Amino acid sequence: MKNLLILILSLFFVTQSCTVYHKKPVSMEEAIGKGKVKIVDNAGKEFKFKNIVLNDNMYYGLGENKVISRILIPEEISSIFLKNNQSSKLRSVLTIIGVGLGVSFGVLVVVVSIAYKIR
Repeated sequence: MKNLLILILSLFFVTQSCTVYHKKPVSMEEAIGKGKVKIVDNAGKEFKFKNIVLNDNMYYGLGENKVISRILIPEEISSIFLKNNQSSKLRSVLTIIGVGLGVSFGVLVVVVSIAYKIR
């Protein structure tokens, strides 16, 4: 029972971390209100936000619970990438399938090895 709980929690955490971003960058205006974004600044440093908002002609990157994480200055930003929802979902599903197949194969190996030791 404990192993099953660990497996379920592992699957949950693995699927939550699968975020894929589009390869084509967008403008700051296009990214406003579009959801998760990855921003690369002019120094090459990456920042990830839940959303970008515009308020009083200032851009803000929102983090968890819609809390402002950072003021965004367009001149300091090299590129902005939107989350690719289809690829993220596909990657999550494929990860679950891969983990399931791996666990199934592991169980099969254990069962076969036990069967051969019994003989």
